[in-house]
Amino acid sequence: MRKLLIVLAGLTVLTGEGGRCAYGADNPEPAAPTATVSQGGPGKKITATGTIEPAEMVDVGPQVAGRIASFGADPHAEGKSIDYGSPVEAGTVLAQIDSEIYATRVEQERAGCARAQAELAQAALHLEHAAAQLQRAQGLEKSKAISGPDFDSANFDYKAAKASVTVAQAVLAQNRAALKRAEIELGYTTVTSPIKGVVIARRVNVGQMVAGTLESASLFLVANLDKLQVWASVSEADIVRVHKQQSVHFTVDAYPGKVFEGKVEQIRLNATMTQNVVTYTVVVAISSPTEKLLPYLTANLAFE
Repeated sequence: MRKLLIVLAGLTVLTGEGGRCAYGADNPEPAAPTATVSQGGPGKKITATGTIEPAEMVDVGPQVAGRIASFGADPHAEGKSIDYGSPVEAGTVLAQIDSEIYATRVEQERAGCARAQAELAQAALHLEHAAAQLQRAQGLEKSKAISGPDFDSANFDYKAAKASVTVAQAVLAQNRAALKRAEIELGYTTVTSPIKGVVIARRVNVGQMVAGTLESASLFLVANLDKLQVWASVSEADIVRVHKQQSVHFTVDAYPGKVFEGKVEQIRLNATMTQNVVTYTVVVAISSPTEKLLPYLTANLAFE
């Protein structure tokens, strides 16, 4: 019986091998499907909102008090005064403050300088006379032809005259400094633009009084629109994944469907908290856009 089972098992194996050989000859078995595995792909994007800001913007305020007498002439529009949207160059006259009182002060200080100059010349003559008297007294003292008190008096007069010259020189220097200050203040009555740009805002009118203090309101807001930035507010959860030169894409409602590009230029660490939400300001430099972007547009950003 055992031999019979062995024979049957052998026939079964041969039959299976034969069937496989017959199937492989006419119908080759298909290979298992394969695929190439790759790593990478787009990571999670950081989104934020921000506003478009000029990279260079100056609040032009008055340095002296007075009444606005006139506005400067618009260099690009004949017969027109400086106003909203006027393009200006560095040094362009924006406004003229009434300068009459400052011009009068300059004349007054010039007169003071002239008087101090005359007093110095007078003191120098007294010193010359006192020096001559002292020299004469010294000659008489050698021959015992002058008394001690007279010699002492001549010596005292010389020293007093010399001190008077020093005082006159100091008074003249003080008057010259006052004249220089008066001339500077007179120059400040002409308000000029410190940069090349466009007048974003004009905050005064002709005839309005302005105060030359740090707390006084500004007269003009001038911005250079050749270089714009986006100031984005990034949450504290995402700020660690933002770095300099990181690519950024953003859109504005003014140009639907248009995507603008930029790179992270600065990460400001002075965080702000609003309703327990901490955000950081990230400055994005805008690549040269084909469309004209305007300041203060709202931008929707995506950091790669």
